[in-house]
Amino acid sequence: MMSFVSSSNRILLVILASAVLLSGGSAWGKKQEEPPKIYDTRAVELFVEATIAEEVEDYYRAVVLYQEALHRDSTSVTIHLTLAQLHQRLDQNESALMHLDAASKLAPDDKHIIEWIVEILGNMEKWQEQKPYVDRLLKLEPKNVTYNLQLANIFLQTGDRKSARRIFRNVIALAGDVKETLERLGVMLILNEENELAEQCFHKVCQLDPVNDKAQFTLGRIYLALEKSRDAKQRMEMAIAINDTVLQYWTSLAVLDLDAEHNAEAEHTLRRSLEVLPDNPVLLDLLGSALERQKRYQEALDVLYRSVSIDSSSVAPYITIGFVYDETNQFEQAESTYVKALQIEPDNATLLNNYAYLLAARGLRLDEALNMSERSIEQTPDNPSYLDTIGWIYFKMDKPDRALEYLLKAEGLSETESAELLDHIGDVYRTLQEYRKAREYWKRALKASPDDESVKSKLQQPQSAQK
Repeated sequence: MMSFVSSSNRILLVILASAVLLSGGSAWGKKQEEPPKIYDTRAVELFVEATIAEEVEDYYRAVVLYQEALHRDSTSVTIHLTLAQLHQRLDQNESALMHLDAASKLAPDDKHIIEWIVEILGNMEKWQEQKPYVDRLLKLEPKNVTYNLQLANIFLQTGDRKSARRIFRNVIALAGDVKETLERLGVMLILNEENELAEQCFHKVCQLDPVNDKAQFTLGRIYLALEKSRDAKQRMEMAIAINDTVLQYWTSLAVLDLDAEHNAEAEHTLRRSLEVLPDNPVLLDLLGSALERQKRYQEALDVLYRSVSIDSSSVAPYITIGFVYDETNQFEQAESTYVKALQIEPDNATLLNNYAYLLAARGLRLDEALNMSERSIEQTPDNPSYLDTIGWIYFKMDKPDRALEYLLKAEGLSETESAELLDHIGDVYRTLQEYRKAREYWKRALKASPDDESVKSKLQQPQSAQK
């Protein structure tokens, strides 16, 4: 937004206004070359009176006086711009644009006026109207990076990603070896999910500045979005080698390994991180998760309770503690853990889901479980795990048709094959006496988890025994 004239400069503006009006120039841009003309001195007087009225915040009178001055001197760029500024101050953007457009026609090469129009139209999200003005700016300065990015943004906002990418490629070429421009462009590309082009920007930044840990880490995140896990891990390790005191670098690297089920590698990373950032509860929580996934339950509990002793206000360690107790069939300890955690954060969706499933798996207090499950789904309606939970609750309530509805929806939303979910769907189909479908889902469940003895047992039963 254009800055407003301060009170301390108001008197100077009055003097300047008279001089500008009489000289044929513009107070906002460079002096316009106009043919000599005779000015109505009354226009100058009205402009000065309007300026004084604006100073005492009599904006209505100021607008009227400026308009009277403009009526006497309709070719004055200064009066148009002053009215535009006042209308913008009053949140009257359409009126401001009217005067700015008039000023830009009187001073067609004044880029500051056009930039002002572009800014207001952008704030109003009028992308199609903004484009002709950005085109005018580019005609004045074709290699201006800012103008090119504004054009790319217009294409993005109007759904023309192909044209936006073309402009982005041009800007990358224009940026050359200017690191700051490449970083700025790269961030814009990341925000617009143009990760391949963002990779080009940050790869070049890392070449120009190899000890820039932030750039190395950002490139790692881009590689992760592009599903290049090996490259992502390498860049995150480089960021840590440059600066090992940034918590986010360590947690991102650990989560990358955990997501890939490289739990031992995640554990190694987290133990390294704790040497640099000892007793950090976030790192301890992740280490507890890495140990739990390796079924080293007691070690996991020791680490997680250590985290709780450092920060008892976080529910993260309680979630994993509850899961460990559930996995080891310690129902009372699991339930007390969830109850304690819900006192800290009553609406935590993961806690509500896990507690609901704990009850449902044992067929206990199903109405209470259903209530908690519904509350979790209200927050995250497309979470496959939450949908699996509510489906299993309905199954336990002897409502297989309703259960199947949620379970199949969960399957459709799952990115990977969940053995537990597939097993549940198979059980529901068996209850519905659709034995062929039941066996199909159990086979898929066994493929996802080859050591699941429960599923093996179901598949070994003769069909008659399943009825």
